Amino acid sequence: MTAQNTCYVRHSRCLLPITHQISYTWIMFFLAWLIIIGYFSIVIIFLVAISAILTHIIRLISLRINFVDKPGERKIHKKPIAYGGGLAMFIAFLVGIIFFVEPSRQIIALLISGAFLVFVGLWDDRENLPAWFKLILQIIAVLILIVGGVGVDFITNPIGGQIQLNNWAIPFCSGRYHFVPLTDLFTLVWVVLMINTMNFLDGLDGLAGGVSAIGGLIIFGLSLIILPHQPQTATLAIVLVGACLGFLVFNFHPAKIFMGDAGSQFLGLTLATLAIIAGSKIATTLMVLGLPILDLFWVAVRRISSRQSPFKADKLHFHHRLLQLGLTQKQAVFLVYGFCAVFGGLALMLTSSEKLWALLVMAAIMILLSIYIVKKTFNQKNHV
Repeated sequence: MTAQNTCYVRHSRCLLPITHQISYTWIMFFLAWLIIIGYFSIVIIFLVAISAILTHIIRLISLRINFVDKPGERKIHKKPIAYGGGLAMFIAFLVGIIFFVEPSRQIIALLISGAFLVFVGLWDDRENLPAWFKLILQIIAVLILIVGGVGVDFITNPIGGQIQLNNWAIPFCSGRYHFVPLTDLFTLVWVVLMINTMNFLDGLDGLAGGVSAIGGLIIFGLSLIILPHQPQTATLAIVLVGACLGFLVFNFHPAKIFMGDAGSQFLGLTLATLAIIAGSKIATTLMVLGLPILDLFWVAVRRISSRQSPFKADKLHFHHRLLQLGLTQKQAVFLVYGFCAVFGGLALMLTSSEKLWALLVMAAIMILLSIYIVKKTFNQKNHV
């Protein structure tokens, strides 16, 4: 009996330091995450405030100089709404980078490219530029990014491994620079696709800004959860989220200001760039923005098959169809939010091959919903 007690005490003495060590580790882990959450909370609160203040000021200026989006046949709003929200978001984003992000060649390229697209967007909001001319200017903006070192060097193979895009490089300027055809071409197509996806998505109050905020939050989460951790990318993503949320204070239905092409192009450019510098998180971003991207292709194919320009504006986007189904603007926007958030959340947990299957499921859901909405609205018209 005495021997057993002695053995028990001896084991207890051995376990006690280990138990304390485990408790200490968990306490330090908890405190570390508490500090991280506190820091990023300060960042996002600061950016929301800055963005909201800038949005309000720019709205007042836009109304005074009559820089407004007037009602029209293909538009939903019934009275003139101020433009300029995109400029407010860009300035807020710039302030966030100055205060919280260490500048790098890629980030400077993003800012220059973003400033160029905001200027182009404001010009287009004022003068309604031809679609082909806007596309050329978008390509120029992406080339600025590429020259700044932003590029997709590889994509993850769904069946395993990686597909390298940077194996073939053409040196120039005595070897100081390299033209990497596959990397640069893929980057160009990806970023232009994202720019126009956000442009097409900006059709309901709060839609493009909210979806961009969800995309930024997903990239933020991936940058902190997936090894290796990327605090710089996480900060850049949360700065974007703050800029979007501050703008949404005045853009959510009923909107008092629109982001215009200046805002939608800037958001598309920034999300595309974040997906690249976060470590080629292309599939993850596709999961978040899969619905609007599929809608872009759906609408483009329909317009081309009708012998119309794929850039011709109409009210046949998926979010417009939801309104035709009888949903309010808020209901339609929250439905798209939920769709993007659910698939974006799945992206945090799925492997590359599983993401491919999820994208196929998303495409199937999109097709079925579109068929249902078209049949439903057709039947409603026949009953009238």
